[in-house]
Amino acid sequence: MLNYLQIFTWIKKKENVIFLFLITALGFFLRIYRLDYPCLWYDELCTFFRLNGDMAHTLGTLKISPFPPLYYILMNIWCKIFGFSEFSLRFPSMLFSTLSVISIYFLAKHLFSERVGMISALLLSVSTYSINYAHDAKMYAITWFLCIISFIYFFKFVNNPNRKTLVLYGIFSCTTIYTMYLGFLFLIVQNILFFSLYRGKLKPWITTNILILLSYIPWCYYAIYNMANASGIDWIKSTNYSKFFQRFFQYISGIGIGDSVPGESWLLIFLVVMAFIFSIYMVIKKNKTSASKTILPFLPGLYFPF
Repeated sequence: MLNYLQIFTWIKKKENVIFLFLITALGFFLRIYRLDYPCLWYDELCTFFRLNGDMAHTLGTLKISPFPPLYYILMNIWCKIFGFSEFSLRFPSMLFSTLSVISIYFLAKHLFSERVGMISALLLSVSTYSINYAHDAKMYAITWFLCIISFIYFFKFVNNPNRKTLVLYGIFSCTTIYTMYLGFLFLIVQNILFFSLYRGKLKPWITTNILILLSYIPWCYYAIYNMANASGIDWIKSTNYSKFFQRFFQYISGIGIGDSVPGESWLLIFLVVMAFIFSIYMVIKKNKTSASKTILPFLPGLYFPF
């Protein structure tokens, strides 16, 4: 006879696992639903062009591309096995976007609590941005996943330094910068956090970051060339930074401003930076907790809309 009390007890003990499974399943079904619709758009056709050949062809097209090679190397191997349909091209993005739901749970759990981890996973599982990029045959969803894992091992290292954690941090940070140049921004953020809030185990941390940068030497020439010549992004018009900072200041302050005047952009930059520093100071002063928790209110900024 079935013992319902034992079943209830088992469910009670495993409720966190069950909730995470259900949240992940929700994210999976939202992402795989109509994954092959609509047909490939321009950027995805560029991905198809880079993959429609042998590995030498793929790497050759990236010499004049605004993207590092790792995603396209993996996709070249993937498409040789599973073909070039819309579903096949988008499936890796869908898969890594779903895995991001699980990884954000572990990041938030490590920094906050089990409950915050569940809420974070639920929000990401239904996020429109995440679902959209799960349907895009580009490297954005994979970059987001690698970024989260990199931050998981970053916080694990600063809270409990050990060689294994640092090695894993180095591996995922390296794969991030080889997937998208934006990965260097994450390295900068992590180093700012480390030197401003932690400063423990300084020698292994510096050594690891040097090794990460040295690992980029094989691609360094093409990275510099592409950035210097804006390869592949010549369709972007030159930016009026004065207008950009005007709009940015207006959005965060709610204050409308008129045409720019000499020096106004620098003033707005100064005000934004000072406001950011002051907000961090107030969080640290108010919480008076471990350093890892003082920067958590700013973690949503990691969810970048490309």
